[in-house]
Amino acid sequence: NGSDGYSGNLKLLPRKTISATAPLLKNYSLIHNVVILGLKSGDVFEDNLVTSYPIEVGTYSDNSRQNDFAIINGSKEFDKGWIKKAGTENTFEQAVPYEGFVGYGINGIGSYSYIYVTEIDKALEKTAPFTARKPLKFLTSLADVEKTPGSFYSPVNTNENPKQIFLHTSDGNSPNDNTTYRYEVTVRDWAINSTYQSNNIFENLWVRGFGAGNGILP
Repeated sequence: NGSDGYSGNLKLLPRKTISATAPLLKNYSLIHNVVILGLKSGDVFEDNLVTSYPIEVGTYSDNSRQNDFAIINGSKEFDKGWIKKAGTENTFEQAVPYEGFVGYGINGIGSYSYIYVTEIDKALEKTAPFTARKPLKFLTSLADVEKTPGSFYSPVNTNENPKQIFLHTSDGNSPNDNTTYRYEVTVRDWAINSTYQSNNIFENLWVRGFGAGNGILP
């Protein structure tokens, strides 16, 4: 509900994106010992942040969803555009564009960070959104994906962009407008990179779908 044209320093005037808030945070860091970023409870943020200063990141609430995590999401939904791989019965492919995957601790795709495919149960997601998300099994060849439901393959240690993703759904049906599942693919490497900054604090955040993994990482 925010706007990147707002001041970003009052609950009633929140900015919409983390990226638009980054210059404000940097300016604050020059004059304040502690920089605090509040993400609205229950909202989803689909960008990332790098800091050269210590930062505290948590949630704030308007009381309607005060117990919900703020979600930083590194994936995008791909429920259309899949094409049956020639010569296969169960494997679908799509070229997925991504950003990042460079810098300290990343080292490209396949050294530490990977592009993941997540299968989400549409019905279960309504009541148990965490449990509904299933990271599919990463296999190392098209042949293995073809014979393994609930799996995917993508070439690693290569730098092509977009990256070709090969998918075998859990139910064997096409991932395009699948009636049971929807699919998300990683498009960003990390959520917040504040490496080597002392006294960082991160709490009440759900970090999901990034190339560097899920959950809170050092």
